[in-house]
Amino acid sequence: MKNKKLIISFILIIALNLIAVLGCLYLYSSIRNQREVVRQDMKNLALMEKKAQNIKLLELQSETLKTDVQKMEQVFLKEENIVGFIENLENLGKDAGVSVELSAVRMDEKNSKEPHFDLILKGSFNALFHYIVLLENLPYQIIFEKLNMSSKDKSWEARTVIILSSFISNKND
Repeated sequence: MKNKKLIISFILIIALNLIAVLGCLYLYSSIRNQREVVRQDMKNLALMEKKAQNIKLLELQSETLKTDVQKMEQVFLKEENIVGFIENLENLGKDAGVSVELSAVRMDEKNSKEPHFDLILKGSFNALFHYIVLLENLPYQIIFEKLNMSSKDKSWEARTVIILSSFISNKND
């Protein structure tokens, strides 16, 4: 009977140990699975942080590009803004004390798509010179194709043809 109790105790201890080992294996397996889930979540979080950082960087670059595009648009004159450019030529004449007459505006279709402006300017020599300097300082690229100056008494007259090189036509060729 003592042997039987000893054997039952021994079997019970072995069974309890086996249950404990199986419980530990189950806990170890659960922890390992959870560790893998946490590791994958950390990778996803790092990836999301990197994406957020890239988005912020792209937004900053986008803002920089917008200001660069605005600067470039100030240098190039679009076809729909040509009337404003002509008004600008006349206003510069008023500022310089020069009478500005626009005798012709033409497009040279053969060689380029740039508008040519034929101007007749009247005023003092200093005023004409000041007007030409103001034209050169416009934000657009202007080429003086011709410039003839003549004087009658104390009055000067200049006939000039300017080409607006920084012109963007709406026509797709």
